[in-house]
Amino acid sequence: PYTEDSNVSPAEMAAYVRNYTDVLAITRQNGDLYTLRRLLSEGIPVIIELGIEPPGDYAWLGWYGHYLLPVAYDDAYQQFWVYDSWFGTSEVPLENATSDGRILSYADLDAGWRDFNRTYIALYRPEQANTLADILGPNLDDATMWQNALARAQDELTAEPENAYLWFNLGSIYNALAQYDLAALAFDQARNIGLPWRML
Repeated sequence: PYTEDSNVSPAEMAAYVRNYTDVLAITRQNGDLYTLRRLLSEGIPVIIELGIEPPGDYAWLGWYGHYLLPVAYDDAYQQFWVYDSWFGTSEVPLENATSDGRILSYADLDAGWRDFNRTYIALYRPEQANTLADILGPNLDDATMWQNALARAQDELTAEPENAYLWFNLGSIYNALAQYDLAALAFDQARNIGLPWRML
């Protein structure tokens, strides 16, 4: 890590884990709540990235990406328990930035997670590799993962054609699939609709 680097990507975080610890890490796109819950139930920690619109006195910061560590879930109440270094146990940044964690509904977590194409980092021990592979199934393969992400992004855009984040996701997916002309068109559409300055 570098102290002057204000934005660390999921791929950089996963690489750090692999290079400097005895734990393995894999970065995936197009996650879903079912997969997230299965990973947690098997004792495989997951870091996710959400889009945040900070409230109150912090609104001037504008939209930004923020990492969370979900640690538990409750299907009956449709909510996750997450550790959050910025919000702590509160809805206001730094108001109560303790290690106690806070609750996010399934819907709220997924809405913010979608801004980043539902990217996640799964951390696992070598002996958990088969369990991870069983949970991820075909999405362990990059090509399959990106094709599934493409189908989902297209479906979501059919329902929300004016959502700039979804167009940006589509551009990222096309870029990963080396379909650069389509990626450029999707990114242009995202910019035309309007993106936060951090995404420009």
